[in-house]
Amino acid sequence: MKKSNQVVGLPIISIQSGTEIGHVKSLVINSADKSIDFLTVDHPDWDVSVKAVPFRKVIGVGEYAVMIEEEKAIFDLSEIPIANELVKKKISIIGTKIIDRGGQFHGEVNEFFLDDNTGRILGLQFKNADAEHFLSIEHVITLGKDLLIVSIDAFDHIVSQPEAFLSNQEQQLSEAPMKTEPDKNIEEARVIESEQLSKYAEASESGESSDFREKQVEILEGKKLLKDIYAPDGNLLFAEGSILSRKEIEKAQNTGVGVVVELSMHVSE
Repeated sequence: MKKSNQVVGLPIISIQSGTEIGHVKSLVINSADKSIDFLTVDHPDWDVSVKAVPFRKVIGVGEYAVMIEEEKAIFDLSEIPIANELVKKKISIIGTKIIDRGGQFHGEVNEFFLDDNTGRILGLQFKNADAEHFLSIEHVITLGKDLLIVSIDAFDHIVSQPEAFLSNQEQQLSEAPMKTEPDKNIEEARVIESEQLSKYAEASESGESSDFREKQVEILEGKKLLKDIYAPDGNLLFAEGSILSRKEIEKAQNTGVGVVVELSMHVSE
């Protein structure tokens, strides 16, 4: 578990090259999933465009650095429409006022905590009547740009230490249905497919063999979209729940490498 301010500013290091690629500039929050989906990257030579690394590409977050496998894990934000949309929403959490469902004001958030393995937001730290309080994310209804809405009974569940967030998470995991080995194998296969698609997309973009484009179709055809996919200009390309056809995949290929990569990140069997 990490505070957000323990992640922002950390160097980002490539394991493959052993070099520092930049620093974490900000955490891109997915308010719907209550998670950190991307880290924006600060680099003096990248002033023209904004770069980001998907949190799922992060190998580890330590006291000294954020570790990624290779520099290719970092994308131009314009290539990942969903990341661009999340950045535009400007959800920061820190500084937002806490209002419960009944309209009562309870303070202002001054820090939040995240699971440094998954990016999931675990809880909040806020000040009320000159005292510091901690509240688990499970009691939060809405993460907004200016306001954070919590359940009517949220403040019956205030804890004195943030370590309680970990206990809550462990309890939720223990109560969740056990995953079977086939499920684990399916998830590993999806990760491999996503990695393959990234490579095929890059090769296709650079004008290499059409075999790469055909492989993308082979991997994605017939799969169901788990999220809306947008073009770089913000227009909706494919709606959540769509079953991908060859025609749609080819449309994604013609739109750009980022769209193909995003498709691979949000599909199911």
